[in-house]
Amino acid sequence: MQSLTFTKDDGTEVDDKTEYTFTTTINCDPEAKTVTGLSIDTTNLFNPHITFTHESGCPEYSVTAWISFIKEHPWVLGVITIIFGVVVTFFGQIVFKHALAIAAGGIAFMLLMLLFSLFGMLDALEGNASGGKIALCVVGFILGLAGGIGCGMLFFKLEKLGASILAGAFGFFVGSTLYNLALFWAYNVYVFFIWSILIAVLFAFLAWRYFDKILIFGTALLGGYALVRGISMFAGHYPNEVEIISQLANGIKPHLDGYFYIYLGGIIVAFVLGVVV
Repeated sequence: MQSLTFTKDDGTEVDDKTEYTFTTTINCDPEAKTVTGLSIDTTNLFNPHITFTHESGCPEYSVTAWISFIKEHPWVLGVITIIFGVVVTFFGQIVFKHALAIAAGGIAFMLLMLLFSLFGMLDALEGNASGGKIALCVVGFILGLAGGIGCGMLFFKLEKLGASILAGAFGFFVGSTLYNLALFWAYNVYVFFIWSILIAVLFAFLAWRYFDKILIFGTALLGGYALVRGISMFAGHYPNEVEIISQLANGIKPHLDGYFYIYLGGIIVAFVLGVVV
């Protein structure tokens, strides 16, 4: 068993109040049953980097193709989200059924893309693909569009039910934002999920019970969030919801910088303006 002792530049040991992290990189080798190539980089004493090779570094499934594509081309999703946010924030009551269908269809499309990426259908997005992979990628996009359009049409016809489902999904993200703002001191994945699910259920109930009355406020809040989230895809520094869940699952306290509160203020301003308009 090996241990690392952290010291300051003056040679004294770090006290218990000093925060530090470490990074681990596990290289993939399906034949490596034991750890090989172990190295520890202590250039930054407060964030040592441990690297080794093992079979556990080989993923059983991967969605990196679609995630990487979105990260490398943030403007694609950013532009769509900003346009959707502006329309829903200021004209949500007028175009609600259409906005609901677009939102549901967009979410369904994104989920299908993640699913297809999981099974390797979108590997062509990573470049240097053969003709077969390109064809498979095209099929994936066609199926994703078909699924998104079908889901959008269903939500368009079942307006009230669709609004409740979408409100519940949006409530989950609102719950996660409130958790990061007020309950971050707990940083427990179970508390996070219980809290977020309760907020999601509350939003879904309110959308079903007070559909007509909550329409203006709901569309303004949804649109404001989409507008600011779209802007963040260009400006950066918005805490990724998926990464936060991953950090909580691993017992890591999420780090929120000042930009998070600026974005939160932007959502509130957009919401108020949307309600007024």
